[in-house]
Amino acid sequence: PDLRAPTSLPPGRLNSELTAHLRALVADNFPPYWAARVLRTPAETTFIQPIYDLEVPHYTSGRMVLVGDAASVARPHIGGGSVKALQDATALEAAWTAGGSWKEILESYDAGRGPVGSAMVALARRMGAAQVENTPDWSAMGPTAFDAWWQDQNKGSDRRSGFGGHSLKAG
Repeated sequence: PDLRAPTSLPPGRLNSELTAHLRALVADNFPPYWAARVLRTPAETTFIQPIYDLEVPHYTSGRMVLVGDAASVARPHIGGGSVKALQDATALEAAWTAGGSWKEILESYDAGRGPVGSAMVALARRMGAAQVENTPDWSAMGPTAFDAWWQDQNKGSDRRSGFGGHSLKAG
């Protein structure tokens, strides 16, 4: 298979050359504990699933409403899909409860959730790049170096708001 274009390869579809390449990458780049576990995966059950993200310019159009992954898809590096779907549904309910015309409800929902979806996609892209595409030498990092790296990854993010635009409350 040509892996220059993203594609999924189900179990049993990886040829021996691709399987050997994948195993070499794991052996060379994963910490020993995780490499050992991944390398135990039988070749016939190994698969490839590309990671996609999607951002739409509007969550509404006419009478159509997008919610959850239909509205925006963030890479799994932030683990936010389910939470975002629930927040989208709650925001749509709040706009509906506030009343007004259907047009006003949709405009309110779009204005409130569009920026959150865009921010989540942007964060997931940054975290994906930092954790997968341009990783530091994890083995050389102690707690202080990791904290500095983490702060650098989050430059420019709005620390006043929590995940998905809602404040995170302690305890």
